[in-house]
Amino acid sequence: MSTAKETQPAHSELGPSGASRWMNCPGSVTLSKGKPNTSSDAAKEGTAAHAVAEECLIKKLDPKSFVGKVVEGWTITQAMVPHISEYVDMVNGESAFASHVGIEERFIILEEFGIFGTADACLIQGDMLHVIDLKFGIGISVDAYKNKQGMLYAWGAYDNLKASDKKKIKTVRITISQPRKNNHSTWALPIADLELFMHEVREAAAKASSGSMECNIGEWCRWCKAKVECPAQFEAVNEMAQKTFDPVTITDKDLVRVFMIKDAVKKYIEAVDSYLYQKATSGSKFEGLKLVMGRKGNQAWEDKSESVEFLESMVGDEVFKERELKTPTQIKKLSPELEKEIDALTFRPDAKMKLVSEAEKGKEITVNAGSEAQAIFGS
Repeated sequence: MSTAKETQPAHSELGPSGASRWMNCPGSVTLSKGKPNTSSDAAKEGTAAHAVAEECLIKKLDPKSFVGKVVEGWTITQAMVPHISEYVDMVNGESAFASHVGIEERFIILEEFGIFGTADACLIQGDMLHVIDLKFGIGISVDAYKNKQGMLYAWGAYDNLKASDKKKIKTVRITISQPRKNNHSTWALPIADLELFMHEVREAAAKASSGSMECNIGEWCRWCKAKVECPAQFEAVNEMAQKTFDPVTITDKDLVRVFMIKDAVKKYIEAVDSYLYQKATSGSKFEGLKLVMGRKGNQAWEDKSESVEFLESMVGDEVFKERELKTPTQIKKLSPELEKEIDALTFRPDAKMKLVSEAEKGKEITVNAGSEAQAIFGS
């Protein structure tokens, strides 16, 4: 495969990781221009985990050998090892059926819009191109189904194949590996469907690159750097605040709209809170607001080892909490040979119905008035 030149910048303005945002909200690109990228501890840990996984896959190393080492500015801990190993083992297992294995391959995806990206693992398995994306986060479960980031990586990998190899590929498979959430999701689509998706991408990229101020609220707002300045967010919050929840005037349609934007509005309010707090603690004054001193935090042990030594000798074992049993999944990782015995000791609560937008994956449940919900199960 031919890959993107090393002269490409580290981050693309229309990057695959933000595709869900800029394809749905072109105005976010315009509003975010010039804003610095921030990195959380979770992001730093994820970057380090990716780097360790890459080294292990390329050089056939054991993730355990990295414990205590600083990688990409982050110290690798023993707790990270099982999750990195799970991903490494999966890629190695898939590689056994591959004629080509690419690790951290960087591709030009749409050169005219400066879109490029790096696939964690890219394999050719017969007439199938398989792209695997590692998600080391523990916050939100990511699904491979119609995953825009995965589809863009898949196109980059496919489009950079030699013409002779391209002809062989009939299907693209996208796998999301999220070991810390025990989430491994996979989805396949024909090349023709991927090509149709790329038509949508080109149209969205053209609009996002044009300076458009069209802003739309959705789950993608979570990662937007311009939440505070977003006119759509402000309008939605202002409209909700002005409405009186009188059953006579508020319709179900109004309430559905509130439901659809509730998560985005919550994040917007949190962003506004953070923005005003930062300004206030830097000396800015706002009419109607003031800084006050909050309550002190809970009392905590200054030196835990010293405290244990003293209190255990003076009070005894009563100073300790009862031991807490690890989860069944954690114990299976410790002793995989006991999986059947562990399953016999456990149970899983029944699934509960939840209300989601129509765009989310899952079979719809029909409810007959006055009776229990009847689920429609697919084969």
